[in-house]
Amino acid sequence: LSRLLYVANEYHAAIHLTNELAKINKNFWRENPEQIHILFPRAYAPLFKQKALENSLDPALLYAISRQESVFKKDAESNAKAIGLMQIIRPTARRMAVATFLEWNTIKDQLDKPDINVKLGSTYLKLLSLRYRSKLQASIAAYNAGEYAVDMWLRHRSHPSPLAWLEILPFQETRTYVQKVLRNKDIYKYLGSDREKVVFFRRSFFKRHASKKELGKKPRRSNSAQVHSKS
Repeated sequence: LSRLLYVANEYHAAIHLTNELAKINKNFWRENPEQIHILFPRAYAPLFKQKALENSLDPALLYAISRQESVFKKDAESNAKAIGLMQIIRPTARRMAVATFLEWNTIKDQLDKPDINVKLGSTYLKLLSLRYRSKLQASIAAYNAGEYAVDMWLRHRSHPSPLAWLEILPFQETRTYVQKVLRNKDIYKYLGSDREKVVFFRRSFFKRHASKKELGKKPRRSNSAQVHSKS
């Protein structure tokens, strides 16, 4: 069922179902290693690749943030009124519309559309990367907590180690958010770094299900057994 949801572009539902199945079956990941591609899908791949290229960003980072923000639910809306795949709030969306020469009055009611949402979100992430001179942890933290907060943390809680800086942030929510986005990014990089891994997962799936079909078949009696039974 999770694979059907995945094919139907219901990525958030496929991820949720996979997590629930893993809770029920302690051997789930040993029996279904290829399911990692359902848990970390490359949703809307052409769109994310295009916007990553346009903004000189790693596609894995865009996937990582979108997975954490919306679980790839395109019409997601948070309590803070953040909208869409990359959970853009309206003030930020308006700023990015100006930066990308989009007419705000035209798009303001279309922020949940993937092409517009990812365009604005990826542009914002690029500007954060430039602002923080490619300090990845700071850029991700600002995407979550805002530039003002991160500017203050860099000024008053600076540390030469990016990981140590992350640990001394005053907001637990932001620390956890950045840690999860970095984890997501590493997983996407791993899954996308070697085509052979994808082939392995696909082969393991088909091989296992072929074996189950064979086990389910009733054994055929040999001719010698039939002759023996008649005699």
